[in-house]
Amino acid sequence: MTKDIRSALTRLFTPHSLTADNMGLAPHQKSCSVGIGMPVNFPLTSYDEINNIICGKQQDKEFVGQFGPAWNAIAYRFRAADEQANFFRYSLALHGTAPTPEQRYLQEQALYGFFCNAISVFDSAAYGLYTIGSQLAPQQFPFTEKDRRDVTLERTRKAFNDAFLADPIVDAFDVLMQSKEFKSLKGARNVLAHRAAPGRHFHADGGGQTEPTFWKLDDSRLDGEFLSKRQIAVSELLSQFLLSAQRFVSKNFH
Repeated sequence: MTKDIRSALTRLFTPHSLTADNMGLAPHQKSCSVGIGMPVNFPLTSYDEINNIICGKQQDKEFVGQFGPAWNAIAYRFRAADEQANFFRYSLALHGTAPTPEQRYLQEQALYGFFCNAISVFDSAAYGLYTIGSQLAPQQFPFTEKDRRDVTLERTRKAFNDAFLADPIVDAFDVLMQSKEFKSLKGARNVLAHRAAPGRHFHADGGGQTEPTFWKLDDSRLDGEFLSKRQIAVSELLSQFLLSAQRFVSKNFH
């Protein structure tokens, strides 16, 4: 690859300019709820159906003002995580795992952005479901400003357990929160957001050939599939979770 071509690709594939379109990976579906193209593995049917049911039934401005932005955030964060995973893959292909400091910075930005956006997908879903719960069981889902600030996945799960003990949505929370994939995503997000930018283990054999590079956080192999595999995990976790949420909403609002 010539220096000019490499330079042009580097300018193109930076996080602020990266889109699915300019990578030739245009989204295959468009959300009618939020109006943007989404990656093909986003659970669009469940996502849009929940939004359509809730917004079609509710006229309370305060409720809609809390539910709508939370539901939008699910799509925004999911697509952002997907784009960061794509950028990371392309960056490693262009620059490897030991690039210049500027390119290393961009790779680290993609790592940070991916994990923070990935967990935000589920935090936003939890907040959206908490607002839904507040319309059905206000005692278990208090909705003052202070209560809204304190909403977490754990608190939302407890509220659903208290109000709808026998409903499968409680199991959906448990499946999500107890999965090793979710715990891994959350653990990485917590380190990146609150503690450090983990380094990399580089290896070379006696002949000077570079061996695989590993991330110091959990000793995972750092390659083009590193974030792509985790993006697939986010998709699968969200698909299962929103399917249960869709069934709950359909049962309680129709």
